[in-house]
Amino acid sequence: MPPMPASESFEDFLGEEVVDCEGETVGTFACYWERDEGKPMWLGIDCDGDQKQTRVAPAKGARLNVKQTYISLPFTREKIEQAPCLDCDAELDAAFEDRLYAYFGMPAPHVPLSGGATVRPELKRIPTSPARALKPDSSQSRKDSSNGSPSAGGR
Repeated sequence: MPPMPASESFEDFLGEEVVDCEGETVGTFACYWERDEGKPMWLGIDCDGDQKQTRVAPAKGARLNVKQTYISLPFTREKIEQAPCLDCDAELDAAFEDRLYAYFGMPAPHVPLSGGATVRPELKRIPTSPARALKPDSSQSRKDSSNGSPSAGGR
């Protein structure tokens, strides 16, 4: 698997379309939370039809399609749409992060300290840039019906 893109790359995709593992449009990339070392950990997605709720999904496994300008996640639309919600302006605390790890079936990271204790590195929130307008998109799917792979859809 290729290394996860740097946070600067994710920032370029704020306001862009997010698709599921089948190429179906899920919503719009609204914000993300990263570790101190600048690695995006969680993505905030404003799901289609659910604009009042920002769903949170792991950045791990996300693929940035630079050519067609969308983010593909390795989860089904249903899994993403039922993920825990958090406002982009909110801090993602350890308890909420534990909920996310449990929901997505992932182990929580801990950094070993001296004496055998561990600590989880803190997250910082990266909200949508006010200068970046959300773009309407009439596309319902990124799936190319001939081979099942993501395509330009309605763009």
